Amino acid sequence: MQFHNSFITHGGEDLVLLNSTHSLMFDGINDSMNLADASKHLQYTDAEFNSHGLTVNMWIKFDAIVGSEPLFCVGRNHNQYYGYGFQIGNNLKAQIHKYGLNGSTAGGGSGKRLTKQTTTTLTTGVWYMLTFVMADSSRTDWRMYFDGVQQGASNSGNTNVNLTYNNTTNALVGRSGRTSAERYHSGNISSLMVWENALDSTQIASLYNSGDGLDPLVDSSYGGVSAASDLRAFLRLDNDLSDEQGNHSGTVTGAVFETDVP
Repeated sequence: MQFHNSFITHGGEDLVLLNSTHSLMFDGINDSMNLADASKHLQYTDAEFNSHGLTVNMWIKFDAIVGSEPLFCVGRNHNQYYGYGFQIGNNLKAQIHKYGLNGSTAGGGSGKRLTKQTTTTLTTGVWYMLTFVMADSSRTDWRMYFDGVQQGASNSGNTNVNLTYNNTTNALVGRSGRTSAERYHSGNISSLMVWENALDSTQIASLYNSGDGLDPLVDSSYGGVSAASDLRAFLRLDNDLSDEQGNHSGTVTGAVFETDVP
């Protein structure tokens, strides 16, 4: 549903909604967005995944899925594999990837990749709230949510992946970052949120709020003060590329704003 009202009352409590009027449209050909990360907050180490985890949440619509649909990648480019990424596979299933060493060469191929993917599929032409949670480095507690509901998932790939990076200073949104066989998102994104914390299922369901969506900066009812303080990036993408947390503002190549919203 579209967010026409700033507040909605549930059980006598006023909840603050996202109230979006625009989204960012990607053409699936060469449109993308970079998130500045000069301080490398997003270059998580295995120790950081284990100590506090990471949650990435976005409202998204897919116009078409041809090949893999990249959503959020850190550290991966130039046909190499390092860092971590979230995407939709050509099987329409959501995926979390963690990339590491292939032999003694950092990112020298796909030989070291830890993957979890949903057993359920997504549909084109439909708005979703997608949530990816990496609560450890080993895949034991990696979770994916469609519209606030945790999905069943299966494992693939290697074990003992040694997480590495190529010292990048940005994260890629809507682009996989490869120099050949590059892939781009085809569709829209309305709001992008990153927590330096592994949100639980109750918090994520509260954020979805039966499809109305909550504003995580204003309304901490989804997880209390702690969850709100762990929000490291919040791009509304409501005709604006700024990060309201001041950490990771976006720059776009090709993508444009339009009034198609959840």
